[in-house]
Formats: sequence, structure tokens, C-alpha cells
Amino acid sequence: MSLSIGAEAARPYDRACDDNRCINYRPADGSRALLNPPRFSWPYLPGVYPGPDDALEPYDTTGFSVAPALFTLEVARTERFRPEDLLFKVERTPFNFYNALPVLPVGQPLFWRVAYLTEAGAHRAWSPTHGFTIEAHAATWDRARMLERTPPARPRLLAHLGSRDEIRRRGEANEDGREILAQAARWNELSSRSWWRNLPETDRLTRQAFIERHPDAGGNNFTNICDELAHLAFARVLNGQGGLDEIAAHAAKIASYPLGGLSGPEGAPGSFGADVAQLPEFLAVIYDLCHGAAKEADLAAIRAGIAWRLAFTHDNFACRCHGGRRVQGYSLALSGSSHPVESGMGMFSAAALLDGDPDLAPGDREKIERIYEYGLHWLTGVTNGFGTEESWNEGPGYGNSKMQWLLNAVCYYDLARPELRMGRNPALKAIGDFFLYTSPLGLRGAPYGNGASKRDYVLRNRMSGALRLAYLLEDGTFRRTWSQSLPALAALGRPGQAEAKMFWRPWLAFALAARGPSVRETDAPAGTRLFAHAGWLCASTKAPNDLEAFRDSAGMVVQARPVGGYQHAFYSDGSPQLWAFGEAINYGSGTTGNGEPFAYAAMSTNNVMVNGIGQRHLCHWDREHFRQRRVPAQIARFAAYRELSEGGVYALADLTNGFSAHAGPAGHWWGDQTGPYQDGPLPSVARALRHILFVRGRYFVFLDDYALAKGQPPAAFSWLWHVLQPGPVERLGAGRIRYAAGSTRVDLAHLHEPEDLALDDREGLQGALNPFTGEDYRAAVEKHCARGGGEALVMAHNFWFTAKKRAASRRFLTVVYPTRQEEPAPRIESAGPLAVRVAGPHGEDTIDFGGTLKAADLAIDAEALAEAADRTRRTGKGGA
Repeated sequence: MSLSIGAEAARPYDRACDDNRCINYRPADGSRALLNPPRFSWPYLPGVYPGPDDALEPYDTTGFSVAPALFTLEVARTERFRPEDLLFKVERTPFNFYNALPVLPVGQPLFWRVAYLTEAGAHRAWSPTHGFTIEAHAATWDRARMLERTPPARPRLLAHLGSRDEIRRRGEANEDGREILAQAARWNELSSRSWWRNLPETDRLTRQAFIERHPDAGGNNFTNICDELAHLAFARVLNGQGGLDEIAAHAAKIASYPLGGLSGPEGAPGSFGADVAQLPEFLAVIYDLCHGAAKEADLAAIRAGIAWRLAFTHDNFACRCHGGRRVQGYSLALSGSSHPVESGMGMFSAAALLDGDPDLAPGDREKIERIYEYGLHWLTGVTNGFGTEESWNEGPGYGNSKMQWLLNAVCYYDLARPELRMGRNPALKAIGDFFLYTSPLGLRGAPYGNGASKRDYVLRNRMSGALRLAYLLEDGTFRRTWSQSLPALAALGRPGQAEAKMFWRPWLAFALAARGPSVRETDAPAGTRLFAHAGWLCASTKAPNDLEAFRDSAGMVVQARPVGGYQHAFYSDGSPQLWAFGEAINYGSGTTGNGEPFAYAAMSTNNVMVNGIGQRHLCHWDREHFRQRRVPAQIARFAAYRELSEGGVYALADLTNGFSAHAGPAGHWWGDQTGPYQDGPLPSVARALRHILFVRGRYFVFLDDYALAKGQPPAAFSWLWHVLQPGPVERLGAGRIRYAAGSTRVDLAHLHEPEDLALDDREGLQGALNPFTGEDYRAAVEKHCARGGGEALVMAHNFWFTAKKRAASRRFLTVVYPTRQEEPAPRIESAGPLAVRVAGPHGEDTIDFGGTLKAADLAIDAEALAEAADRTRRTGKGGA
């Protein structure tokens, strides 16, 4: 192997990364579309971010709100947009994501723009013109008739399967359908619940009072009741039983509760909160399944109860605020946020089942029609409210959970109107792959966002999503992911979870599966996956959707995300997650728990600290989080050479802009950071680069290149590394250690000026105490672990390799080499100022970052790469 990598390894930069938080221009200027027609969206405001002319006003925790707007979308053959050039024009749409589009010409330049109008229709501004080309081999997804209605049929969830006898027959012909039919027999037991016999006359109870009265209803009270009613209705439909009128009567009683109680939508007085967003969805499922077998008075009450809840959610929480008079910053239209997106998906799910119902009251019919169309355009054009269309910025823990809400809505639309063919949306495949490659089966967790360390959280949520993706996309890699999750859960000591969560929303799984034969399982391709737009790089030597393959593989996940860290996401600091031979060989982000502030501390990840200080996590109320126009991080250079089993992958993560020189609000609404991030001073970092190598699918090499801005006093640079598993640590010399990660042995060696490094192994809870700043999260971690159950983990080792000499810059050249216990330990030697020689079970390599070796196997021109990264950072908004 002999290879050189220099500045030419630059990857094309996607200009959609520039304005990196709000819903953005899609297709981006200069892009080449692989879908015909492309998916269209644009910022709600002409300047992307709110400014002085946008009549800002405070609105609770959303930070700001703006006046509602209308838009005119034009797609043309030329930039002149003459009438004869127009291919498509929609006028005065209230949606900033319009996707009822026809197939467009391929292989030639096309252009689009948007006119911004006031809600009264007065012209405000034109957007920039964006040019794009549709590739000749682009997939076709004709959406010209997307807004046409189909005659209502009940039950819509199952109407495409035929008569009730045919529904059961087709279900029995599919192995997943047969399993759901077997489980359905047990759901009849739900009619023995206490709430079935004595449903409260009102929902104006305290949560504690409800739990004491109905302990078997679960913590989500009326939401859980409606969920179980939907399960019971589905079981009775499948089995041809009666009693649907009783179920409808219970649902009608809950639907009739007025505004102000526990069953009200989030944002309403007295509401339970986020999970109640599912209640209208469950009511709509009950309405659909009980239609024609229940009293009209009960059906009318359910319709009315759904309608006012959806209208409230649209006008006061998910899409608008102040009764529809304003649009808030965290609206689905501007940027999206956890709870508005959850409420939006519940709202869309219910609307898909009620749209066009002839029995709706006229005013309700119009409201639901608008919400239904909103959902069609958003699900098609935006799809993901948490970052970009190819990832979930908050990572695979929190992300896999919220992916279920998205897939709920997608499945309802697809089942109610199969001709929409929602599975053709390429974002669904991209996001599904993202979850697969960022958290391969068998990995203990992926420390890039809340919830990733829970022993079963990632698995059981991804498991549900994988089955639905398998049928929506007819993709066997997701079917294998689903089936392999069962032994993976058992290996984690959670075999019961597999069955309990196997078919979340079983009516959706059954309706999808019964459309045809079972999807044939396949392995996901091993190798490198670069989610370039989102800033995630994954590599695995074997299929990431196979448990046994994981136990015999090695790989990594590293992120440098243009969208940055905010909300449930942690830092965009190049922190890697590595694994080898069935073990995670490093870890980070503490417990990753929602309520645990150490998870948000920069020192909890595997990065470089300056005077004990890293990136500042932006608060959700900090407007810098919206106004931040610079890209905080990106994978600026990338090269994969040969096949991964023989060669490897190189990437350069530019992390510079993620470091803020300005103190201010920092942390999270559950656990603020204190000390220097809030009060200052913060060091001004002029260069923060991480070169990343995964060599021969066996070992890892990092070169970190950090420099302070001119005029900054010399600083202490520390290289951090966290290990979850307890075990002895051998100190093998200056900058060298050997430790055990379960059954895997790991050699870690610093090769650049190792004699200048002091090692501090801060074991256990001592890792939550910063030796430089004094930040102390030990009590918070102990408190969280005491109540956390599956989240109760503390890093056994927290290694700080700190330069003894303070300086204006520092480089760290590090080799991380995992081996099996029966294999000989590797030999890792310095071969020059920035060069290493590595010999081990793989063979022998020389790797040179400094250009001093004449015959290196792998030569990386670190200086030229750093200059190119600095230059592009200075001259653009962040692009390579």
C-alpha cells in the first residue's frame, strides 16, 4: 500500500449547510438532483433568520415569533422566469414546502425562486434564484396529483386489503402478519382494565389523582387508555368480533372532554404534555375501525373531539401560535423542535384518517383539509425536523425514538392513499441508513445525543422503525435489522422488551405487511458511509445490521456536523466512537440522560480541551442558536482508499467554528453549565482540526492540530479519552497506555512530543470533576444514576493527556490499536516528528503527516490540508 492524500481530497460543499438551523432552500443552488421532481422547501423568512424588519416579539420558550406569510413558487427553464419559460407555478400557498409537482425535464439547467407575500397578499421580496439539474438517471416520483382526494373508504387503514375475511387471509400469508394475529388474541384482556369499568367523567384531575384511581392505565393516562382502546378495536376487527360500539362509546367520552384537562393538546392549560399528542391519532384509529359498527352519536363526538384538538395544535403549538395569528421560531415552518414536531406528527396522522370524511362539520372539514395538505407537503419536502434530510442531528438515541413519530405519519398517509407511494421519498432510506450505520447492532450506545446509553432504548426504537421501513421501501437490510434486534435485546438482558415493542402501532405493521409477501432479509453493505451534508462519517468492516458480524468487526462513527449541537444533540467536536471485536473501546457524553448536566459538559467527550474548556453548548433560548450563520463544523476532506478490509478511510474534521470566544448562556434546560462558559473568559481558538484514519479495518490514527488566535496567552492543551469498562491500565511509557475494554485489549500511544504529556486517569466519578475549571458534576451524575435504571453508567476511566508546557498551539498524534486477547500486542513507534510505524497482526505500515519520510506507505500532507481548511473557512461561509 502506498498512497498520498493532500488538499485535493476536498469534497464538494453543499451550500444548504450555510444557513444551518432553519428549514432551508431545497434543492440547493448548483445541486444535481437524484429525484424527479426534487423535494422543495425554502426558509419561512426572506433572510432565513429573523431580523429587525420581521416584527419580532417574545413568545414563551420559542425565542421569537413572526407574522404569517404566503408564498408564490416558480420553476422555470431560464433565470428570466418569463411566462413561456415557466414549468410550474403555484400562487399564494401558505406552505414553505410545496411538493405537488409534476415530473420535470432532465439533464438541463432549471431554476426556481419564491416570492414572499404578506398574509394579505402584498409582495415583500423575492428569494435568490436557485439553479439545479436533474440527473438523467434520477428516480421518478410523480407528485402532480398528490393533492387529489380519493373516495373515503372505511376502514382506511385496511381498505386496500379487501373484505374482513380477505384482510385476515392476507395477514396469515405473511409471517409478520401471522405473528400480529397471534398477539391480537391477548389484547382482548385490555377490557379488564379499571378504566374500562369506570372511565372518569372528566379529565380535570391531577396526574397523581388519575394514577391513584387507575394505576393500570400507565403514566400517560388518557393517551394510554386510547392506545389500548385502539389495540382492542384492532383485535376485534381482525378476529371478526363484535363490541366495537362499546369501544367507540369509551372513545367518545374521552373525545368529548373540553379544553383544560389532562387529555388536552400540549400547550393547552392542564395538558399532560408531549405524549398527549398521540391521543387524536388513537381516536382517529378507533373512529376508522369502528366506523359502521358504532352509534352515530359516538362517532360524531369522536370526529368533533379530534377536530378541535387538531385545530388547537395547528394554531397554538406545532405550526402557529397565539391562535394562529403568529408563527413561532420552533414551528414546523421555521426550524422544528422536539415537541412541536411530535405534536405535528400526531396531528398529521389523525388528519390522514379523517381528511375528506363527508360527515365532518363544514368548518372542521376545512381545518382538517388544510392540516392534511400541510402534512403532505412537510412529510414530502422536509421530512425531518431535526437537522438534515440524511440524518437525525440529535443522534441515534433520541433520534430513533422520534423517528417513530415521523414514520407514524408517513405510514398513515401511505395506507390511506397507497397511490402516494410515500416510500419513494429518498429521505426515508437515508435516515434509516443513518441510524443503522451510527449504531450497529451490538454497540452499547452511541454518545451523540440524549438517551443513547440506555441499554435497550436505541434497539427497541430502531427495531420498530426498521420493520416499517422494510415494507415502505421494500428493503431487506431493514428487515434484517429488525430480526437481528431480537437476539441483540436478549444479549443486553432485555428479552421481554423485544416482544413488547416488536409491533409498535400493530395496525400499521399489519396493514403494511399484508400488502404482499415478507421482505427478504439482506445484509447492509460493510465499508464507509459518509453522510456528507449532515457531517457524519461511519465505517464498519462487516455488516452493521448483523449481531454476529459486529462481534467480529471493527469500526467507527465520528461527527463534525454543520448543523451543530443544540437541544437534544451534544457537541459537534469530532468525538469518535470506536469499537472492535464486540466491544466499544471508548465512550463519551456521560450517561447521555436528558436530566443529567454532565452529558452536556464538553469534558465528557473524546476531544481536545484548552485550559479545560471546550465548545459552548447553545441554550434553546439563546438567539445565537438561530442567528449562527457560520458552519460550526464539517467534514472538510474525505478519502476512502481501496476496500476497507484492505485499505481504509481518511477524513479531516474542521471543528474550529464550534468554539465560541464569547461567554454566555450555556448548557440545557435540564442542566445548565456553569463557570467559564457562563462567565468567561473563553479561549479564542483559531484552528481546531482533527485528522482521522481507520487503517486496514484494524486500527485508528488521529492527528489533532489546535492553535489559538493571535494575542491569546499560552494555554494548556489536553487530549481526552473515556473508557466505560472497568479494568487495569498499564502505563507503558510517556504518552502510552494499555487497557481492557471488556474482552478487547487496546494500545493507545501518543507519538508527538510524548515526554511533554502528563497523564491523569480520573477514575469513575472523578471524571465529572474538571481539574482546570473546577466544574463539578459528581453529585448530579450520582443523583441521575440513582433514578436512571438503564442510564446508570459512569465511565471507569477518564484519561486526560495534558501538555506540560503552555503554548499557543499543540498537536497530538495518536494511535489506537485494538487486539484480541490471544493476539500479540502491536508495536507502535515514532518514525519522525509527525510520522509513525505500526506493526501488528495486520502487518506493518508507515504513516507520515509531516512529509519527512521518503517512502511512507501512507503520506498525508497535513500542512497543505490545514491551509486549505483555513482558507475556505476564511473566504466562505464554511465550505470546502
